[in-house]
Amino acid sequence: MTVLYGYSPCFTKKDVVAVIGGIGKTVIRRTRYYCNRCGREKNKKRERCKTCDVWVPLKNIHSSNNLLETVTFIECNVNYQLEKFLKCHGKEILRAHTKIRIGMESFASNDIRKYKGYRNHIENEEDFRRNDVNLICSFSSDGAVFKRLSRREATPIFLNVEGADISSKKNGKALCLIALSFSDGGIKKNLINESIQRVFEQLTNLKCTVSIDGEIYSFRIVIMSVICDMKEQAALTSLPNWHHVQGCSRCLTIGHKKAKGKVSYSSFYPSRRRTNDEMLAASKNKTLGFSCLTVPTIYHHVPPTLIDIDPFHIRGAGVCKQIVTEFLKPTQWKHAKIEQNRLNLLKKTIEDIVPYTSETIKTQSFKKLSKYTGRELDKLSVIISALVGVTGSCNCNDFNALFIGWYHCLELMGSTLLPAPSLRLLLSKLYQLHVQLEKDTLTIKWHNFYEHLLDHEEKYGHLHTTEIYEREHKSFMTSVHIASFIDKYAGKIRSSKLPPPEPFLNPHYLYIMTHGYGVVSQLALAASHKQTPKTDAESMDLGSITGALCNIASDANFYYPKEEPFNGEKIEFRIEMPRKLNIPAHVLIKKLLFTFLGRSCLHPTDIQTATWAIPEDAAVPRSQNPVAFPRSLYDDLQNLLLQFFRLDEDLLSRGTYDSESCKNMRCLQGLTDDNARRSRYMALHKARVTFLMTTFHYQFKSAIADLKRSTYIPPTMGQKYGIFKLKPHVKRPRISDDMLPDEYHHRPDPDLTNFTASGHSSPC
Repeated sequence: MTVLYGYSPCFTKKDVVAVIGGIGKTVIRRTRYYCNRCGREKNKKRERCKTCDVWVPLKNIHSSNNLLETVTFIECNVNYQLEKFLKCHGKEILRAHTKIRIGMESFASNDIRKYKGYRNHIENEEDFRRNDVNLICSFSSDGAVFKRLSRREATPIFLNVEGADISSKKNGKALCLIALSFSDGGIKKNLINESIQRVFEQLTNLKCTVSIDGEIYSFRIVIMSVICDMKEQAALTSLPNWHHVQGCSRCLTIGHKKAKGKVSYSSFYPSRRRTNDEMLAASKNKTLGFSCLTVPTIYHHVPPTLIDIDPFHIRGAGVCKQIVTEFLKPTQWKHAKIEQNRLNLLKKTIEDIVPYTSETIKTQSFKKLSKYTGRELDKLSVIISALVGVTGSCNCNDFNALFIGWYHCLELMGSTLLPAPSLRLLLSKLYQLHVQLEKDTLTIKWHNFYEHLLDHEEKYGHLHTTEIYEREHKSFMTSVHIASFIDKYAGKIRSSKLPPPEPFLNPHYLYIMTHGYGVVSQLALAASHKQTPKTDAESMDLGSITGALCNIASDANFYYPKEEPFNGEKIEFRIEMPRKLNIPAHVLIKKLLFTFLGRSCLHPTDIQTATWAIPEDAAVPRSQNPVAFPRSLYDDLQNLLLQFFRLDEDLLSRGTYDSESCKNMRCLQGLTDDNARRSRYMALHKARVTFLMTTFHYQFKSAIADLKRSTYIPPTMGQKYGIFKLKPHVKRPRISDDMLPDEYHHRPDPDLTNFTASGHSSPC
């Protein structure tokens, strides 16, 4: 790096290894290595496998010595991750279980705790009284290849805590990584049972002991469901089996064989659901669609019926994807053909849709179809079904009716707009119509869509899918966190000292230098921003006053309110005060208020949920049901900051200095000259008035607003409090000249018209 950048590096390889090693000791429990061919365990990553050691003459290597022939299996410390989560959100689980018992729950329609799939696994009354609580979780695994990282497929095994509030589970906050494997082409069948056994060895007798509100609670893991896509589910249990006439994993329906060994599930009559005992016996005897050699290992730890379907892959990546592809070019549906002129008109209509600003999923062009996710395909299929059905674009009217039915099913599933029996009847009729029109196109995903998807929603709700697992897996494997790196090292970079890249250089070194230019430019830009003076217009300035902890009375005690959602604890201002005070007073006030308010609630995120009506605030809250902020806490924080800046003496409010009455003021101690005392008094008087009239109130409102757009980070091991990380504010894009209409560019300027018409010559 010294040769490349022109100066010594900001950090060394030793620093990076130390950071990674520290994280690994905390999170990683053990790392194992297996042969990807035979499954034999190795002692080292590149150790040769004695069983399948093959010499490759052309490459002059042993095949078993190749990294792609090794499976790396990393076991993570689940107990550490769960304890960290339960310290912040364990109270939410206890509160939810209490509400379920007394029948006073008020859960939202998308909350899984509202449905029987969750409630069937809560602990009994006796265990709950002994503080033994069931930590109800869902289990998921799926592999993906990230070419930027490795040629080997990364397969994580996740555990998702389902009992917390919805806000606490957003963005994967409730996910726990049990294990992570790297293997070429995914884990082979001979290693699947081994990996599942290793995972459940850690989970079987695991109990997390956490202190909540002064009481010790023991949380034991209970698997509510195993949810993964069909390919992963087939690898775990050999069901579903789309090459067998009884390949459905939920029922005993019988399909019919087609060409090339494929099966179409064209029986629309309801079939009997599978049972646990029946699936165990069938897997042992290789009947009823099972093709495994032995009973799947996961059946020894989880009842077979709890291995559930995944609505995300059945609907978005399955049914909806086929609707879109067959609409563009029908290859399987013979009766779904649309005239080319009408098809082009429909495509143009869909591409011309202008989405609302608030829409999270935008309607994109058909040219980017290969990059669509399941949610985008879902939305596109809804639009296609509505347009084709309403306009009657298909040559077959029965297919137009089928499109209309798909539109209503896709819209009504996951909502409460239609009762479940009516929706089930609609799905049954559509299944029957689909069989009559295209009997050979009913794949196992279509069968699950018509027969079992509604059962899954009634049991778990419509949000219980693998979408969150896939999103967090991708974010976990591809994200690069550079913000902290730039903040730490930006001050050491002033300008680029790299030599200009020349075309005759070796391409490898050219790529390195090109990357170096980008890194240096980013660091130099951040350094220049730090050196740019910034004006603070958030509130009025308090002058050059400074605060100190010694200004606060030793017997001063301030407490948070005991009413919910506050915790009633003592405000530990001596711990929470920042050490660096070389910032303007009004900025420091906002930082202190941000810290105090962020630690005021029993559940820290509760300060974000309510719309507070702040005392003495003339602004009208936007919410129809604002929550009054406690006046006692508002006054206590004001008094605390007055003492911190030594502005708490009542004589400062008078505004006139008198040497006799002001001789014993604490804020003037150490000053003997009368003029200096008078000048100091007037400066403090002005600061007190500004503080009470404007600064405190404005900074209080600003701190509340910043907390609402912040992300809460739970405390690490050994720390008492978590922190709120403020999200950067995204400015609204300005309208460029290219976005203005043509009439605007050709519109004459009235001022220029008046100027030239008044007899004066143009500047040109």
